[in-house]
Amino acid sequence: MCTVNKQKEIRWRRLQPHEGYLDRDYDFGYRQIPKIATTTTLSALREQRLSRSSNASSNHLLREPVHLWANAQSASLTDVKYRYLVVRDPVKRFVSAYQNKVVASRSLQKIAAGQRGKDQQSVVLDQQLETCPSLAHYVENFQAYSRIGVIRSHTRLLFELLEGLDLSFYSEVFPMEQLSKFWHRLGDHLGSPLTLEHRQKSGGGTNASLGRIDRDTFEKILSITAEDYQYLSAFYSVDKIVSEWEQAHRKNRQ
Repeated sequence: MCTVNKQKEIRWRRLQPHEGYLDRDYDFGYRQIPKIATTTTLSALREQRLSRSSNASSNHLLREPVHLWANAQSASLTDVKYRYLVVRDPVKRFVSAYQNKVVASRSLQKIAAGQRGKDQQSVVLDQQLETCPSLAHYVENFQAYSRIGVIRSHTRLLFELLEGLDLSFYSEVFPMEQLSKFWHRLGDHLGSPLTLEHRQKSGGGTNASLGRIDRDTFEKILSITAEDYQYLSAFYSVDKIVSEWEQAHRKNRQ
């Protein structure tokens, strides 16, 4: 159980497949998944939730990392009537995690320098991992990189995170391409539109990046994410992402 001590210190816990962020006042829940617009969505939900709080001291929660705050608000989604999930093309999600955590946030460099995740520093240094690897090198050595907590937590497959939970468990599942529809649905529950602001920058659009991925690296990413294409077959397919990759390459050659 996630607990808040007398100093309001929020402790992180790993969510179970059927758990997610809950808003019992409006009878809905949302399973947060890394690299699927979660930061933007949770930030908007937190600001809306705190705006209806009569306790001014609750504003201290705005200083907490939003994912930690949402984790503390999470419980079994069976406790609410409406349950939502947003999914994303597996290759694009994988590339987005690389762009954000390796390139934009420089997480590996910070870990190696002891500036964050000191318990992970030995993983980087002992294996002599490059801290600013190209995507090709990162993918080639992904088994080693995935031992690092920040990488593992942002690249775990949905099938693994949800332990193969039947997606019919959710009232609605929205593909990333229908994100605005999902946000409108939440606004309908809350009685007012969410105030949305993109909170993370990945260092370049994922769609544009497809055209810069060589065939060998692309095929390796497909192999890494294969189980999610099976799990999310109602929304995404290998054929479609291959077609997008080929189209992006043709556009780059023009």
